[in-house]
Amino acid sequence: MTLTEQTRQIIGFTWARMLGLGDDAFDSDRERLGVVDDDASAVTVVRLFGRTAVTGPESALDALRGTSDEDLVSERRLLELMLPEHPGARALGASRLLYCEEPAPPTLQEPATVSFDPADVRAVTSRCPADDVAVSGVAEAEWTATLMLDPQSSDGPDAAAASCRQIWHHTLAHLGVLTRPDRRGRGLGGRVAAIAAEEAFVEGLVPQWRVAFENEASLRIAQHLGFSAAGTQTTVILA
Repeated sequence: MTLTEQTRQIIGFTWARMLGLGDDAFDSDRERLGVVDDDASAVTVVRLFGRTAVTGPESALDALRGTSDEDLVSERRLLELMLPEHPGARALGASRLLYCEEPAPPTLQEPATVSFDPADVRAVTSRCPADDVAVSGVAEAEWTATLMLDPQSSDGPDAAAASCRQIWHHTLAHLGVLTRPDRRGRGLGGRVAAIAAEEAFVEGLVPQWRVAFENEASLRIAQHLGFSAAGTQTTVILA
């Protein structure tokens, strides 16, 4: 699915603001954009709609001059380029950036309800690995929803999966999703993520999905919900 020009402009405008670029930077004819920030503790490479933006200390940006965009997007290669000047540098990750313009079509699924009680989010996070919780962002987000499966016992509804939304610059709704390991493989993550996306549409926001290159399960959820790829983000932390 191809994103409309209006949505592309909103995405580009928001990322340009966050990176310290001009509002129309991702609409310009320049393929490589640079932002010097000598106080930055990381080098970040964002590629959107065929244009690449690099932010970080001047010494780091100098080291990347002449490097291809393919190398900048590569987590491994970006780290290699930073290590000579920053021996303690470490890769934070490389992710795809995806966006959605309309709600996903409803599907028939097992009976469940939706809870907006933070206690139910904690019931999900307490049963998930700490790394998964951190990546999802649901523990810190202001807006969360939890999918509660109909009870299979007298213990009451089962908190199976949670989603969250964080608003970026009043325009993007950055989504996260977390499913308990013992409840995965049943489409629950996509179901609760669809709720977060729909709420974003109601508020006039563009839903954003960021997924690590190696996380095929999360990518499948995004694609099932109608998200389209728009770019990538790669970050290396400098020592």
